[in-house]
Amino acid sequence: MSYPIVVAALAVSLSACAGSPAMRADEEPGVEKVCRAAPMPGSNIIKRECLTPKQWAIRDEEDRARNVGLYDNSKQDANPATM
Repeated sequence: MSYPIVVAALAVSLSACAGSPAMRADEEPGVEKVCRAAPMPGSNIIKRECLTPKQWAIRDEEDRARNVGLYDNSKQDANPATM
């Protein structure tokens, strides 16, 4: 195989990768994303996340439910033998 053919084949295959990113299955066309700073658990680094308002609502509800569970568990007596 000659060098120009290899270069042309490589250029064509790389141009396919440079196209616009494919839309994920859970994304809706035409819906703008909202970006928020989200702290990473166990780290001091703040990560920026961009989700649709619907996805943020789901995330907020999951966080709220998780926090209620943590709060309920914290009410339990640490030493039940003292009761």
